Amino acid sequence: MFENYTKDARKAIFHTQEVARSLNHPAIDAYHILLGVLKVDAKAAVILRSNGLAYDATMRYVQNKHPVLSTPSPAKIPYILHVMSVFDRAHTRAASLSHRVTDLEHIALVVLSSGNQDITALMTLLQIDTEKIQRDLVESAQQKANAEQIIRVTNIARNTAPSPLAHALRLVRSEATTKEQLTKALTQLIQTGDDTIAIRIIQSLEA
Repeated sequence: MFENYTKDARKAIFHTQEVARSLNHPAIDAYHILLGVLKVDAKAAVILRSNGLAYDATMRYVQNKHPVLSTPSPAKIPYILHVMSVFDRAHTRAASLSHRVTDLEHIALVVLSSGNQDITALMTLLQIDTEKIQRDLVESAQQKANAEQIIRVTNIARNTAPSPLAHALRLVRSEATTKEQLTKALTQLIQTGDDTIAIRIIQSLEA
């Protein structure tokens, strides 16, 4: 289910379990996921904090509404049924933005717009500008997607582009090659450190 999730998104899921366990809660709700997102050292969490949604304030609110229980949580804490859809919807949100992976921003966007009563009340209490925080999260996710796209295209180009040596040899074999083209190719070959090979090609041409 989480194959297409980034490392930060997976960390948030792990922290969600930690948070629920620290409160001895028997199941995971949307506010546990929000706390899990806030615990990750990533840009999405920074955006939430800079917009007034800090971890400590959120935890205090949760503890006030859902106090620590005396009975420990089960070994594997289940998700409340409707909360499991948060992760599916986060993946769908990423796809709707044409993003190849599901990141922390997508999870945060879905959690904040989940309609969970506790999260809605918390946002109101802290006077959070919901629209601004969502715009900031979308912008951050888009910046990451753009950077990932540039890296991917660059890697493809790097893997498919001919090496200076292959390019030089192809020019040597071609009768249509001009002196200027060959000089430029050999110069590039020398710049890459293959000066010995370049010299041998020049010597073979002079022979």
